[in-house]
Parts: sequence; structure tokens; C-alpha cells
Amino acid sequence: MNKTIKGIIIFIIIALLIFLTFSFLLPAIKTGIRNRIINEFTNNEYKEELTRLDSEWQMPSNLEKENIEIEQMGAFWIKNSKASHNQVLLNLHGGAYILSLGSHPTTYERMSSNYANYGNIDVLTIDYRTSPDYPYPYALNDALKGYQYLLNLGYESENIILAGSSAGGGLALALTLYLKDHDMDLPRAIITMSAWADLSKFKYLSKPYVGNNDPKDPYISPSYGNYEDFPNLLLQVGEEQVTEDSYVIYDKAIVAGVNVIISEYEGMPHVFQNLDMVRTEVSNSWKEVQDFIENLN
Repeated sequence: MNKTIKGIIIFIIIALLIFLTFSFLLPAIKTGIRNRIINEFTNNEYKEELTRLDSEWQMPSNLEKENIEIEQMGAFWIKNSKASHNQVLLNLHGGAYILSLGSHPTTYERMSSNYANYGNIDVLTIDYRTSPDYPYPYALNDALKGYQYLLNLGYESENIILAGSSAGGGLALALTLYLKDHDMDLPRAIITMSAWADLSKFKYLSKPYVGNNDPKDPYISPSYGNYEDFPNLLLQVGEEQVTEDSYVIYDKAIVAGVNVIISEYEGMPHVFQNLDMVRTEVSNSWKEVQDFIENLN
């Protein structure tokens, strides 16, 4: 065997060993990142309450879930039999652009169902692609795909509401900035809950999504965007790590003359709207969502 062939064989073996090692380690790396996200933004009391609520969850009788696929992207409808069906809400879930719908399916289902009941509306929740397998701009492209899907179904843009929690809130804002910049019809309104809108913060969490891109790109961090001619905004926050993100957007929206409401719920954690409705702050936040949507009509 000559040296060239021997060298090629050794190279192939080394490459194969690296590939196999990486393949075995990658799931553990992803799990570690996901656990770090959960621990960063939640405490044990919060996690225990979410676990209890998910275990007790039953779909209200007036709601029905329908799993669908949009161009190979998973999604589900929560259809409300009491809704007028002329309006629709596109819900973008949270999870630091790393967690998918499969990570906490019941939590995301409860959130979507609350929107359906309090908004008296049908709700589409999409399972956009997440990092580190799919960094920016995959999530943005998938959000755009979900929005265009609703338009193709015949919904007018003025009857579409975008909503998102945590990273999903930032994604809803980023999508609207993209639509505006590309002269596309904008949604009627946007609702965000604990929006993570500045990914130049928490770089160890944002790096898998941001990659080598500028974290201050408005399509990545909508805190740096221009809010001229933006639709109606409801920004809800607790006392948390990303509270400032929503206030930055609020200030920009006010200067731009946008109809914007910001509500800070004292002592509440990240995406507290997922907690028990017996908490006054939680029930009040959903009543605010109800009033906001009703006043759009």
C-alpha cells in the first residue's frame, strides 16, 4: 500500500471518528443548552407550577385542536366554535430560538387555547425551525411562511393578529419589520409577552441562533428596528431579565405615533401568563389581551 492511499485511509478513519463522536455528543450539548435556558428564565416554583398545570390540562369544550403541516413545517390550529372566524391569530412560541413545540407541547397548547378563548378567535401556532440546527434566518423565514399561509387561506392582513412570547415575541416584531421593509401588508396588531427583542444580551443563549450575523440586526433583535407605520402593539412584561427590551420598543413606537400599550406586572417572572389563573396578575393579563383584541374591532 503506497503512502498516498494509506494517508487517505487514515484521514477517512479520523474523519469518521470525529463524526461519530460529534453525533453522540450533539444531543447532550443540545440538552445542556435547553436546560440552561429553562434555568436562566425560570425558578423551581415556576417550573413546578407549569408541570402541575400541564398535567391537569383539559381542552375546553368549545375548542378543538387540529394538527396540520405547512410546506413540511409542523403546526396546529386551535379552533374556537364560538369565534366569528373572520379574524385569526398567528402564535409564535418562545424558547430562545432553541426549544421547539415538542419541548413543552402542553404548555404551548394552553397558551394557544388562552388566546383562542380570551380573543374569541381561531389560533394557528407554528413549529418554526430552531437552532443550533437551523440558525437565523430559518425562524424568520418560517414565521413568514406561516403568515403567507394565512393570507393564502383568504384572511385579510387587517384581520390577522401576531402574538408571541419570549423569543416568539421578538420574532413577531422581527416579522413585522420584515413585512414593512418589503412593502407587504402588515397585520392588524401584535401582542408580545416577555419579548426577547435584544439578542446582543445573553450571548451564550443567543449565539446558536445568531451565528456569525450581527446580533443588532433588527430582523434578529427588533429592539434596533424602526417603528414608523407599525400596527397596534400590546407589550406585556413582568419584572424580569428582558423587561427593558419592551420599554425600548415602547419608546420608539410612541415617538413614531404608534398605538401602543405597555403593561408591567409587578413581581411576575418571564412569560408569567403561563401560570395559574388563580394568580390575579395572570388573569388580569389575559383580560387585557381580551380587551385589546375587542377594541381592534
